[in-house]
Amino acid sequence: MYAAAEEKDVMLQDGVWTRFFPAVEHARTEIENGTIGEVVLVQSDFFDPIYAIQAVPLGFGADAVPTSFVATGRYARGAIVEFGEDKCAVLTFPPRNSELPEVTELVGTKGRITLERPAHCPTRLSIRIPPPNGVPSQYRTGNAPAPLHTFEYPLPRTVSMRHASPNQHGFLYQAEAIHRCLAAGLHQCPQYGKEESLHAMHLLTEIYKANPPIPRR
Repeated sequence: MYAAAEEKDVMLQDGVWTRFFPAVEHARTEIENGTIGEVVLVQSDFFDPIYAIQAVPLGFGADAVPTSFVATGRYARGAIVEFGEDKCAVLTFPPRNSELPEVTELVGTKGRITLERPAHCPTRLSIRIPPPNGVPSQYRTGNAPAPLHTFEYPLPRTVSMRHASPNQHGFLYQAEAIHRCLAAGLHQCPQYGKEESLHAMHLLTEIYKANPPIPRR
């Protein structure tokens, strides 16, 4: 789809709006800057699998090659995806009507980033960085947690929507990003480009192949 769009000098952007929230862009910047070290574990949940799966290339990058898949469950589903011997993603897809956690955790060798509930459209980001002595805080200071830094990103007040779903006003972030990219002559948005989109779809395909979903009744 992206290639066809580029040939016609237009944009065709994957609609994973999660990636355009300021909290998620902040998380990406912190990962790229090495704030939490090398990401070794991604944990995410949502009833629509693609919103949990998109966290995998966010944490590991679009060039991370999956080496094994384990998928299980029928109505409550889950998957573990390994990337070599030192990285994995734990993804759960609870039923839509369940009290799901809806949190994304990006665990690194130096700290942890949490996209707080609702993680598919978050307005809050938490970063936990223990002191640099190589020992996690909970094992060094009597279970005291690592120092916590929280960042709030309130939704824009310039959008009015009747009967909106939680944080649905945040679609504005993707719309604004697309306008900026079009004005700059870009064919895709850096927040969620072709490679990451294809990577996430590949993961979704392999998970479904390992454990086909039950059709909705």
